[in-house]
Amino acid sequence: MAVAVALVGSLQLTSRPAGATAGASARARPAAGYGYGCGSVVLPGYAWLGGNGVDVLSNGADAGTGSSCGGVFRVGKIVTGEEWQCVELVDRLYVERGWIGATWNGNGADMYATAPGGLAKQPQGSISFLSPGDVVSYQSPGGVEPGHAGIVNAVTPIGPGTYFVQLVQQNGYLYTTGVLSGGRLTMTTPWVSGFPVIGVIHHPGATPPAAGASLNLLQNASFEHNLTRGWLFLAAPGGIFQERAAKVPGLPEGGNMLEVRSSKVAGSVYQDVPAPLAPGQSYTFSIWARSASPAKEHICLVLWGIGRGRQAGQTCAVLGPTWSVVSAPYDVTASGLATLRAQVFVDTAKARLDLTGASLVNDGLKNASFEGELSSGWHFLAARGGSITAYAGRAAALPEGSNLLEVRSSRKGGSIYQDVPAALSPGQSYTFSIWARAASREAEHVCLVLWGVGRNSQSGQTCAVLGPAWTLVSAPYDVTAAGLGALRAQVFVDTAKALLDLTGASLVNDGLENASFQHGLTAGWRFAPAPGGGIRAHAKTAGGLPEGSDLLEVRTSKAGGSLYQDVAADMAPGQSYTFSIWVRAASPEAEHVCLVLWGIGQKGQAGQTCAIVGSAWTIVSAPSDVTAYGPDGLRAQVFLETTTGRLQLTAASLAGSQRAVSAAQGPAL
Repeated sequence: MAVAVALVGSLQLTSRPAGATAGASARARPAAGYGYGCGSVVLPGYAWLGGNGVDVLSNGADAGTGSSCGGVFRVGKIVTGEEWQCVELVDRLYVERGWIGATWNGNGADMYATAPGGLAKQPQGSISFLSPGDVVSYQSPGGVEPGHAGIVNAVTPIGPGTYFVQLVQQNGYLYTTGVLSGGRLTMTTPWVSGFPVIGVIHHPGATPPAAGASLNLLQNASFEHNLTRGWLFLAAPGGIFQERAAKVPGLPEGGNMLEVRSSKVAGSVYQDVPAPLAPGQSYTFSIWARSASPAKEHICLVLWGIGRGRQAGQTCAVLGPTWSVVSAPYDVTASGLATLRAQVFVDTAKARLDLTGASLVNDGLKNASFEGELSSGWHFLAARGGSITAYAGRAAALPEGSNLLEVRSSRKGGSIYQDVPAALSPGQSYTFSIWARAASREAEHVCLVLWGVGRNSQSGQTCAVLGPAWTLVSAPYDVTAAGLGALRAQVFVDTAKALLDLTGASLVNDGLENASFQHGLTAGWRFAPAPGGGIRAHAKTAGGLPEGSDLLEVRTSKAGGSLYQDVAADMAPGQSYTFSIWVRAASPEAEHVCLVLWGIGQKGQAGQTCAIVGSAWTIVSAPSDVTAYGPDGLRAQVFLETTTGRLQLTAASLAGSQRAVSAAQGPAL
């Protein structure tokens, strides 16, 4: 494959919605192995494909070109190709795995057409799934030959029906990324984004990825291990910006934070994430923040869409010494945008700001925050014999962003809803959330229902009575039936002629089986007594829950008993995950609990949060920032450290969103 070693043009932002400045320039790295000797190992086989890869080798001084630095390589008697071109890596992997028994001929652009007969293929536009080990074939920009070929290394959900894909290749950039949605793979790494995708060739036994948590798109989101890789720091003009990651006690989650200080107003910290944005998509950037100085701290979160043009969503807040979640939504309305920038502006000079637990997630719904006064994607259904009216517009003092939807139903039971295609299977768990308040003098009764729609509909529901304060209402749904092909997120207006305000919706995959213990099910969860002790648990229906109608009650005879769930995950350094669960003590005494999120198979890879909980429902969250290749998955575990009490649990999640946390804390205004 001939690839020019090019530099990506600088990315510069000159203004933000509030008028301060922001800017950054980025340069692409040259091809993998550039500067290495011919045949040097760039990436060992044990460090990718879950330890089942083969060595990725350098093409030496010819790295990134169609020339080979060596001769022809063979595995046994089978020729795998010229040393060390992109197609040679594909052949060598497939021969060593026993997936093919003869040379797979052709340049990168030929591999789709010349694929051995036993390998299934799907063309661009009809790619139903990608599996680690699959091969993606590309044309060269403006023509067919020589093209390129890469191998899928990891596939991670970022929203219903949307997947973040990481590929490994030889004689090109070592890692490239893309997004699979609607049958199309869109590459986001700049140098390969101009190579048209021809299609995918599946390896024998390739299967669709199991539905998992909605990915947090940020790297080192909780600054665990004092790491800030992925984050960039930008001083205001004429000023300086200081930052320090440290381990400290008393955080809302985990044990690490980032402390920043700007000598002038509008210094910032930010992270850029490649993303092929399309009109209607919705994202939310959230972060825990507090003022570490005696003075209050003014900050603005801005979530940008950047490409041929730029757009942004923004939320500003004034912070005191108490930790608060601040969230900025962004609904995409323009084409040609290829990057998300999550940015925190420090708008109080010389004060210290503490940050932790950031997240950037796909909301899983179209126009989830009604930005730009848009409501496309949402449907409005009047109650029988009645009417329903809705108006999207700008407003002040929202829990996030600057837009809302105001709804009025002439009769009880009018509703708004959105349908999202999703291949549902028993055990999967989802949560639909939305900020809501009564805009009339009387209280407003609402019910959120999350349906599984197909041959036999199912649902999860949460009802609430709302006053003038913004409240986050969430409805969980644990799938128990097969044959369901869509999710319906629906809000029923159960007070006639009153005004209801809505904003900041989300629909996320919780990433755990039976996360809300609906129908009394605990499949997927395991129970581990402490040495010499016992543990008892039963799921039941109950009232007054923070969401849904089911909980799990657990009791241990010795401290250290636990419940946990293991989740397969293709993990790479820099990825961030958060395990959250609502808990309360069901006994008069307080209950001590510790949440731990482990990287299975990787020594020392864990994040932890401990808490003392009383009779009020409290959400506890444990973050984990991945620092090494090799973990086989994640273990989300709750340890019970009080032996005389009963602990109740509900609505668990292994996902990137901070929305559930926001429900406990209230909006940051």
